[in-house]
Amino acid sequence: MKKIITLSLIVFSFASVADQQPSPSSAVNLQPYRNSAEGYISTLFSTTCELALKGGIDANMPVEQSTKGLVVQATQGMEKGTSAYSTIHDTVMLGAAVGVNLKKKGKTIAQDKTEIHTCSEFVSYIVQKGFMSQFTAGLSDPKQSTATENGSVASDDGIYRTTAKALTAMYDENEVAADDKIGGRKVEVKGVVQSIDKDFTGSVVVLLQSGNEFMPARFGMEETEKNKAASLRKGQTVSILCEKMMFLIGSPSGSRCRFN
Repeated sequence: MKKIITLSLIVFSFASVADQQPSPSSAVNLQPYRNSAEGYISTLFSTTCELALKGGIDANMPVEQSTKGLVVQATQGMEKGTSAYSTIHDTVMLGAAVGVNLKKKGKTIAQDKTEIHTCSEFVSYIVQKGFMSQFTAGLSDPKQSTATENGSVASDDGIYRTTAKALTAMYDENEVAADDKIGGRKVEVKGVVQSIDKDFTGSVVVLLQSGNEFMPARFGMEETEKNKAASLRKGQTVSILCEKMMFLIGSPSGSRCRFN
């Protein structure tokens, strides 16, 4: 986080910039990061900058304090202290600060003397000067984490951790991006048991609630897990670790899975 904040201070001077949390009438719904890193950062810059420019952010409180609500919206599911969280946090702060400067002065001036008069010019400047990669790098870090529904720590180099509902939503949004985000890692999924079944070979299949009762997340269990599966109850929360994950007929499907 400090690395990106330092970059922000090098590129722009915000010594007098402050703001306050937007009122309900000017609130904006910042969506959590899902796929294209550069596209998402560009949108986040534009959204927060325009919000400030249109008066949704005022100049009465420090930007760190006043953008808390926006940061919470944009970092849903992310664990504090990770590269991904820090990147989104700093993007919101910088976008808001630029917008406030534009509203107060009609322009903001980068330290290379470039004058910026609109939010779109600001985003273009970030891209043209090659600074975008400084922001997107945090979202590409394989160690970035997201928090599961019960607050547990998520992914690392070897395992992508998530929930059945979050995994389903991620695949439903963009299957290609979901596979890229998992990056070939094992996948650990927490969720609520919808049913315990067998496939046509007699192997155990555990179905977890996905948010769509007709399309639950499906996990093909290893033979060694049969006894544990036999003791499961519908509605029980479990953690399942799979060697491989794919999107099959509208829902996530894990293979070579075991209880964690």
